[in-house]
Amino acid sequence: MRKPGTKKGFMKALKLFLIFVLGTLAFAQSSLVPAAQEAMDKARAARDAALSYEKQYPDQPLWKEATAQAKEALRVAPGAAEPLKLLAEIYSQSNWYGPAYETWQIYLDTGAQLAADSVPLYVEVSSKLAYGAYQQKRLDDALGYYLKLIDIVPYNIDAYVWAGRILLEQGKPTQAIPYWQTVVERDATDSRAEYFLTLAKAQSKWGIKPVTAFEEGIGFYNQGDLQAARERFARAVGFNEMYSEAWAWLGRVEFEQGHYDDASTYYAEAVKLEPQNETYTYFYQESERRKTP
Repeated sequence: MRKPGTKKGFMKALKLFLIFVLGTLAFAQSSLVPAAQEAMDKARAARDAALSYEKQYPDQPLWKEATAQAKEALRVAPGAAEPLKLLAEIYSQSNWYGPAYETWQIYLDTGAQLAADSVPLYVEVSSKLAYGAYQQKRLDDALGYYLKLIDIVPYNIDAYVWAGRILLEQGKPTQAIPYWQTVVERDATDSRAEYFLTLAKAQSKWGIKPVTAFEEGIGFYNQGDLQAARERFARAVGFNEMYSEAWAWLGRVEFEQGHYDDASTYYAEAVKLEPQNETYTYFYQESERRKTP
């Protein structure tokens, strides 16, 4: 059984065929010639019958027939978008994602727009290829698919989520911020998106290593391991001594353990960096008051 999108020779031939179709747009007719319409009717009939298969593969006889008839319609009416759309649908519905994606792009290059019934097919094809690239660690390719999906279907929120996620994984927090911001704006209840937006902003401001250490410190703190938390907060300020929140958390860990001299030292650093922060100021003063005489 042939796996979708794995035949390089076929893909090359398909691209040449579709380039020919696109190149003849100037000769497009306002309606299909009878031979093209007949081929499309046969393609649709074969496609509709093929959908009765329990599972869909492009090598199944009815899908092969549907594909052949759609390509015949393109051959006799090369400038028409309608048979090109049908071929893209057939590739999509038979789960042949590589050719489907290529065909959808050529269809869109004609100036046509996705119809309502085409959007789910285009989204599925793009998402499958994008996630496949992501699983193979081809992050640039995956990001490219998701960005193109945003261009074509701008209300697809999952594409924004994945774009933001990939950019964070690529060490590009500043670029990730707009994508997570969009997700939060569209769904204010999405706590996951809110977390990643905050993370992206923190990494953009303080640096990736400091924030990674800081987040690990928070994790240890929540687990009750104050010694490990203290080490991670210390690591965070070691990476970036301007990281006021990390200084404050160092102070908090020491304060909660009754180490008021050290707490005062760390809160002093936090106050120095954020003199208007009332919380930092309060705990600095309280640490000072409780210090060993």
